[in-house]
Amino acid sequence: MFIGKVVGNIWSTRKHAQLNNLKLLLVKPISNDGKFSGDTTLAVDRDLGAGIGNTVLVVDEGGSAKKNVK
Repeated sequence: MFIGKVVGNIWSTRKHAQLNNLKLLLVKPISNDGKFSGDTTLAVDRDLGAGIGNTVLVVDEGGSAKKNVK
């Protein structure tokens, strides 16, 4: 899980059926001091209506467990 800022969105003419009516966003992680830190990530917005410039909480399903594996 991380806090990030929406830096863009993705528009597609075709996508997987389970993604229909969902908004695809590009999110860049931010650190405690508000500066960008890390790689841009694709996120799915179900119904909150986040847009470019909004600060969001991203749930990184499965990714958090992978980061701790050595």
